[in-house]
This record gives sequence, structure tokens and C-alpha cells, in this order.
Amino acid sequence: MTLTPTDEFRHETGPDARWQENYWMCAWDRQRHGGVVLHLGCQPHESKVEAHIIVISPEGIVSLGGRYASNDALAIPGLDVDIRTPLEHWTLRYEGKGIRGPNKDGLYAQAPGDVPFGFSLDFHQPLPPADLGSIYTDSIGPNLASTHYAAAAIFTGDIWCAGRHTPLSGLLVRDHSWGPRDWVFDLVEGGAYLAMDEARTLILSASCLIDQKMGGYSVVHDKDGTRRSGAPWWRIEGLPILGGFRNTQMRFPGNEEIIELTGQCSIGKWVPAYSSGPDILWADVVSTARWGEMNGVGSFMFAYPSTSPLAAGLSSGCGLSEPLPIIDAPQSDREQA
Repeated sequence: MTLTPTDEFRHETGPDARWQENYWMCAWDRQRHGGVVLHLGCQPHESKVEAHIIVISPEGIVSLGGRYASNDALAIPGLDVDIRTPLEHWTLRYEGKGIRGPNKDGLYAQAPGDVPFGFSLDFHQPLPPADLGSIYTDSIGPNLASTHYAAAAIFTGDIWCAGRHTPLSGLLVRDHSWGPRDWVFDLVEGGAYLAMDEARTLILSASCLIDQKMGGYSVVHDKDGTRRSGAPWWRIEGLPILGGFRNTQMRFPGNEEIIELTGQCSIGKWVPAYSSGPDILWADVVSTARWGEMNGVGSFMFAYPSTSPLAAGLSSGCGLSEPLPIIDAPQSDREQA
């Protein structure tokens, strides 16, 4: 795949019922301990956009989860996106109402709420995105997103909750993928998206267990280009369950230098499986990172399906097997959803 400026925007829907378009973003200010985690997944064959929006502020964590009637992931109510220079410079603003804190199972972004919250971000990428093409299908499984790119950026902006604004500045990492997606796996052992060295280096990695076979990749993207290798080595300091650990170590094949990840905030959420397979418990552990002389921020991720023994500790009423609510729909639509 060769990236073009038009790839930042909505793509033509493919014929496969599993076709999706997804935007994900994690921004973090390590000095003020605040940031944003955003995931927007368009499922055009269902005319829905699934949204998970989380703001981490001094007032706590406020989040929203739900589905909007839309065929464009960047066109949900409350979100204003200005792609000023494609593949380089964005501004985006969101304003909505969410829920303060987690639910009784420690999960976020499961429903809308009544607490005003939002964010405004202006970010610039020092380097072009890493064109990952079909890295998922090549290294993990044939049914994952078939086209994919990711980028590191420097951002400024602010977040707000219940009327109080907090200015932020820091690093941001994001990705954008589109194509048929069939997230049927036994375990995502670990994944990392890290913006390092003032966004001059991007680190990406993932390890997944599918049909009793382990697959994965590691990527370093900087001014010298994009270098790929195999699945990384992980060491989680604790149990691989929600709230069971904070810190993680990672090492690439052929590189003895350890990347140290220090968890700052753990965001767990159910992601209902609308196309196939069981629902997924997905966690973003917002982290600071150190690799040799380089410092950075990003997200360490892990996930497992609802059928996994790792999900046994969560009650059946926490959103499992239930679609996220449709937001701003008439009452009759909510009852049918």
C-alpha cells in the first residue's frame, strides 16, 4: 500500500459484511497526568459508528460508550475534525456527556451519561506515518484489518470535565485501519503503540494467539524508515487481567535493550462483536516509556474474548453480549437495539 492524502478520510465500503474503518488515538501529558483515549469504529454495513471516548483529568476519568447512526467514523455528534494537512496536521474537538469513573466491574465507555466533558487537541507529526499495509494479515491472521497506518505526534490542547478546563501538551500516537475485520482470537498477549523521542520515533508491536498459534510483529519507524521484525518478548509485572498489573517490559527480536513501560492509567472496556465471534474485553494501559536514552508515552494493550477463563471474574451484567447503546436515537430505536 502507498499512502496518499485521501487515505486520512472515509474509504469506500467493501462488499464483505465484516468491513470496518477504525480510528484510534492515545494522547498523554506526563507532567499533568492527563490525556485522551479515543476509538471510533465505523461498521457501514450496519450504518453504525461505535464510539469509545475517554478523558483522563484531575477530576477523574469520564467516558462515553455507544453507537451512532452514521456511515462516517469522523462525523459523530459532538466531534469536530479539521484535517489541516493530511498525514501531518490535525485539530479535533469533542464535547459530550459521559459517566464519571468506572462501572461496578471496573470498566469504562459502556454508556453515555450526564457529566459534561470533552477535549480539544492540535497535533503535528514530525515524520510521515508508518505505512503498515497488511502487517496484521501477514504476521498474525488472515482475517484482520488489511490496510493500516500509524503515526506519532506532538500535541497541545486541553481537556475539561464538569466545567473545569486543564491545559495539556505532550505526545500522541494514533492509527487508522480499514478493510474486513474478524477479531476472533484466544488472547492478545500484548500490544504497544508508543510515541518516543519527541515523536521522532514510533514503536509498534503485537503478539496474538489464534487457533493455538502465536503470531506477532515489531516495528520501529523513524527518519531512517520503517523496520520490521517478529513478535516481541513481553514481561508483565503481575497478572494479565484487568487491574492485575501496572508495569511491563518489552524487547524486540535481535535487540537486547529492554523497553520499560510504566502504567499510568488502565482503561478496560467490553467491545461487542457485531460481525462474528465472542465479545472482547479490551484494555488500554496508558503508559510512559523508556528505551535507552529515549522517553515517550503511549498505550500497552491486552485483550481476550468473553469465552476466556481470564474473563471469569467479571459478572454477566457488565455489558457482556449486549450491544453498546444507540445514542441520540428515538425511544423506539433504543428498545429495538
